[in-house]
Amino acid sequence: MQYSVDWARAIDAIDFVASRRPGVSPFRLGMILFFADRRHVLDHGCSITGDRYVAMEHGPVPVAIRGLLKSESDCSDDELSNLKSRIDIELEGRTGRLFSKGQGAAVDDTRGHRAYLDAAIERYGTMTPRDLKRRSCADLAYAKARKAGHRHEIDIGLCAD
Repeated sequence: MQYSVDWARAIDAIDFVASRRPGVSPFRLGMILFFADRRHVLDHGCSITGDRYVAMEHGPVPVAIRGLLKSESDCSDDELSNLKSRIDIELEGRTGRLFSKGQGAAVDDTRGHRAYLDAAIERYGTMTPRDLKRRSCADLAYAKARKAGHRHEIDIGLCAD
């Protein structure tokens, strides 16, 4: 599957999740986005964010979104400004917490992405980090990529037979 990050949709998704789960960690955000993107790909053949995911030790990581949150992204200055205008990132040790500045509920939903994000938030938004890691690592697509090696790209469209 070919991926091309849609920065506007990715930032919308980040904002939406942060508005529903104030103080969400980048780890949990990545997990929520992985499961929402994965379900959307299986149902519609396309990703919400357009990001690609790699299999890391503690679970799947959205590559471009991770870079964006760490200000190590190849996105434009306008896209970085869009993120900063919508999200506060409070650093906390090696990680941080994300807070919406109030636009998350106003995300354009012409493509029906909110339902997928809401379902992932509902199911994975309050799991303990240990349970979240266990659940994501048990996912067929993650397990296959992880078996191939650390930081191997995950085929989020892979179906269980």
